[in-house]
Amino acid sequence: LSPVCLGSLRRAAKRSMMGGGALLLRIRRDHLIQDSINQLQYLEPPHLRRRLQIKFVGEQGVDQGGVQREYFSLLVDQIFDEKYMMFKWNPSTRRFWFNQCSFESPQEYELVGMAMGLAIYQGVILDIKLPRVIFRKLMGGTPDWEDFKEWDPEMAQNLMKMKEFDGDIQEAFGLNFTISYKIFDTIKTDELLENGANIPVTNENVDEYIRLYAKYKLVDSVEAQFKAFKQGFDLVVAGEMLNMFRWEEVELLVVGSTEYDWEALERGAQYEGGYDEDHEFIRSFWKLVHSLPEEEKRKFLAFSTGSDRVPIRGLEAMRITISKNGNDDSKFPTSHTCFSFLLLPEYSSEEILKQRLTTAIAHYQGFGML
Repeated sequence: LSPVCLGSLRRAAKRSMMGGGALLLRIRRDHLIQDSINQLQYLEPPHLRRRLQIKFVGEQGVDQGGVQREYFSLLVDQIFDEKYMMFKWNPSTRRFWFNQCSFESPQEYELVGMAMGLAIYQGVILDIKLPRVIFRKLMGGTPDWEDFKEWDPEMAQNLMKMKEFDGDIQEAFGLNFTISYKIFDTIKTDELLENGANIPVTNENVDEYIRLYAKYKLVDSVEAQFKAFKQGFDLVVAGEMLNMFRWEEVELLVVGSTEYDWEALERGAQYEGGYDEDHEFIRSFWKLVHSLPEEEKRKFLAFSTGSDRVPIRGLEAMRITISKNGNDDSKFPTSHTCFSFLLLPEYSSEEILKQRLTTAIAHYQGFGML
């Protein structure tokens, strides 16, 4: 994403936030989705573009950025939880897709789109695992075969095998222009074209079958869900500003980069309270961080900054600050996520450092995050 585009986005977002004060949401943790819908659904677009502040009901503290990031993280986790049946997880691609059999109201899907738009304006990167075709569609693009291959590579390969089959496709596969799927214990069948149940797939029309199959999966089968999702997104960011961007740039603004350069995080770190980059304990600290499994490193990032996503300019731009917080072995590390500020006691041994840090990051949501 070019610096020009980034600057344009920031200027547009700043103009939209000026003069209207903050948008304060009061959220109960155990009613997070419903409280969000109730407070967002009736707001006009200018209000949705204000600086967002989150107040968790019954909790102390003022949101200076960290609580906001935690809110987005919790909201995404709940919306994409499969128990809500709004999205289905594909374990082979490790991506979510709209559940065409969902009984949730359009408001829930609209909330997902609004959350993405709000995150762009607030400069928050979301951990949303969606295929790239969604961003192409958000920007008015038409899905193509490459999108389908990324969305379901196994099915794309099977369709190509059928197309290249050296024999009579109708006799070998016995397909027609329909798709069947299961809703609980009921089998439902949709036609890919008029009278499709009576049109067999043959060597002559197999290309048309594949085209309609891909279109059905990416467009027709989830039309209602995607329409509500896009409406929510457009409420926040549609207009002249959005037209400046390609869909690839919008994707980067929403989900950030997937390139984790942990050495860059260390290079960008700053120190206070007696620590510096050459301090023996700090060297031990970074040695431990670099030795952690990838998932634990991402939890450390979330614990320290409020998000486990990589900003557009990379981890070095995070500018995490590590400050000495005494030398009490019984203390755990704590963080001011709104400032990417880590309070780290100087423990008496590497073993205690490892135990305290890994315990803190294992329970990073609500644990020592201020």
